[in-house]
Amino acid sequence: MSQLIALVANSAWNLYHFRGNLVRRLLQEGYRILIIAPRDDSSDKLVDLGCLVVEQPMDIKGTNPLADLQTMRELKRLYREHQPDLVLHFTIKPVIYGSFAARSLKIPVINTITGLGTAFLSGSLLMRIVEVLYRHSQRWPSRVFFSEPG
Repeated sequence: MSQLIALVANSAWNLYHFRGNLVRRLLQEGYRILIIAPRDDSSDKLVDLGCLVVEQPMDIKGTNPLADLQTMRELKRLYREHQPDLVLHFTIKPVIYGSFAARSLKIPVINTITGLGTAFLSGSLLMRIVEVLYRHSQRWPSRVFFSEPG
């Protein structure tokens, strides 16, 4: 059976529009693709490409630590259930919380950080918390890519 690669982001739209070529190439190379993201109009397009799409709601702008902890637990549950061979995280919450979840299950991770998010614009306590979470969560991934927009 071919290897399973999970792609995780805060929207299926993001994965379809910004990572669609990657998804197509991985499918052409014979990998099975698991998409984990909140359901939106692009979810069915990813299914049409040949991906397994699992809905995972995420409060993408929320700052509730209990909701974020629940997101991490749900990602861990999904990783345990689907047993991906590799997880690719995109967007801030999957990058941080998905990295912690995958590490606990010893699943290899590659993260792509395309921006630090709005938390870094304020200079607030939230910014310092996110900075610490980034620092700790990025110790274990196999690779971390930083990409500037534009």
